[in-house]
Amino acid sequence: MSAKLPSFLPIQIVVSFLIAWGAWYSNPVLAQESGAKISKDAWGVVVQRKKAAEIIKFFDQNDDGKIDLTEYTLRIVAYFIKLDKNDDDFVPPDEIPTLHKRAFDEMDQNKDGKLSGYEFATAKSLDFEKIDANKDGFITLDEAAAYLAKRHKM
Repeated sequence: MSAKLPSFLPIQIVVSFLIAWGAWYSNPVLAQESGAKISKDAWGVVVQRKKAAEIIKFFDQNDDGKIDLTEYTLRIVAYFIKLDKNDDDFVPPDEIPTLHKRAFDEMDQNKDGKLSGYEFATAKSLDFEKIDANKDGFITLDEAAAYLAKRHKM
């Protein structure tokens, strides 16, 4: 039996997952531990697959190695509730300090300077159907990695 991830992860980790998932902004930095020169595209694909595996593990509640729409939606909604520090059902930028302004502005559909649960859960960059390439109702590691690689090149 594999170890379950805790239902609560630090905000910085989850926000970085959501940023990686949606690729809301790109700031590629080549981490070359070996000193070898690696092309940006090749490096991006390797990193995207590692991030995809971490994302699958985070969202996959039943340990079947894939994400269904229920797991996906519940995790996003639960995370919105966690971000809403003052329980007013809105998340302003100061409650998500690690989210890039451009990403926040894109999610803020009515441009009121705060995110509702609806705006957070329906962000274009978190579109389950776009990530589920074969439309079988599940996001697999391959689909997540391909989506991240595609977003990385945009």
